[in-house]
Amino acid sequence: MSSHSGFEAALDIHSKLFNHKPVVQTEVKNFVREFEEKRGDREVDAVFSSLERVSELRDIGLPGLTEHLTGTAPTELLANLAVSESMFSRILEQEDSKEVEKTLAASREARQRDWEIFLQETQARCTRGDKSFREQEEAIRKKYQDLQVEK
Repeated sequence: MSSHSGFEAALDIHSKLFNHKPVVQTEVKNFVREFEEKRGDREVDAVFSSLERVSELRDIGLPGLTEHLTGTAPTELLANLAVSESMFSRILEQEDSKEVEKTLAASREARQRDWEIFLQETQARCTRGDKSFREQEEAIRKKYQDLQVEK
């Protein structure tokens, strides 16, 4: 039985030396725990605070601002905002049209390449057909010349 217990001892030593799974799992758990503790909910809090600010400006800030402005300032501000909005719209439309133009240009180039390849293949087929026709014509002429010589 001593050889059996020696074998178990060797297996136990081997397992302790070469089985890294428990150590790795522990390290991963420690890393995740520290990462979560240090970061916490900072990103979620930042998103919610941004949402709160935007909602507050939309609901309270803008109406309050328009109420406090007197004279022609509100109309000038609204006119400037409308001009800015139209400028942004034009910029966006130009970018969209550039993207469409790029896509169309790429499609044109692809069609042109396909057309050139088609023309080359057609020319090659015509050349092969002409060559085959000439070979057959020569073969027929030779055959008839041989027949006339035999007469």
